[in-house]
Amino acid sequence: MRWSRFWKEGRYKKLKDYFQTYSTQYDFEENAFDPFFKMLYLAPEEVKAFEKLSVLKLIKPRFAFETNQGCQIVNFFEDSEKLVEKVSQASKNWPDAFVVSANQFKQLLSKAILSETTFLSLAIAILIPLLTFIFLKNLHYVMIALVPAITSVLVILGMLTCFKITLNAASIFALLVVGGLSIDYGIFMVYQSYKQLKSDTRMAVTLSALTTLFGASTLVVTKHPVLFYYGITMVLGILSGYFSAVFVVPSLYRLIKQDNFPTEPCQTV
Repeated sequence: MRWSRFWKEGRYKKLKDYFQTYSTQYDFEENAFDPFFKMLYLAPEEVKAFEKLSVLKLIKPRFAFETNQGCQIVNFFEDSEKLVEKVSQASKNWPDAFVVSANQFKQLLSKAILSETTFLSLAIAILIPLLTFIFLKNLHYVMIALVPAITSVLVILGMLTCFKITLNAASIFALLVVGGLSIDYGIFMVYQSYKQLKSDTRMAVTLSALTTLFGASTLVVTKHPVLFYYGITMVLGILSGYFSAVFVVPSLYRLIKQDNFPTEPCQTV
């Protein structure tokens, strides 16, 4: 039998020596696993006698169970990339066999999320400047309005790197939201600077940032990792985008105006 040949090729002695060497380190007696080794060469009739033991009755349903189509067996192995690849290759000989790997599932999920976020990021990177240009109708004003969004993205990436926080799916989605909010702050401040409005645009931007900041801050104190990463990304992005819009954008506008760049009037939509 293949089973007997497998153990007689030196594996029986090697495994038994291994158990005897390390069993005492974990407070097991040296002969604690002798019943297991005695069962390796038992005849089928003798194995049935062991099936009556209460312990085996509890263990057997977890590894072998009968269905209408026959008997199914579940086996466990180390969830490493190399071993999963070997087992997957070997299981192709049995059409009904399949491999379930947590690490492999994570990799597939990561690839799916990465492809989605890459598409969304490219779409937003094109649409936001385009819509901003349609509104402001001036390339220099568009570049100034984009400064808060660019600043927030750079600050988020820099802070996550400093604190050794991995950029995951939650952080990427929050990054996209922050970019949209930050560009709003930039547009508001550019429009106020050009029109020289005396309205409290800065106060409106401040209140908008504060309400968003308070909402995102509640996520930072949560224990769930996804909510935490989303919250910390939002907080860092809103703070950097707000300060950039309120203090940097007006200064850049005045600098461009002094340099007499050709400008076209912004129009109210």
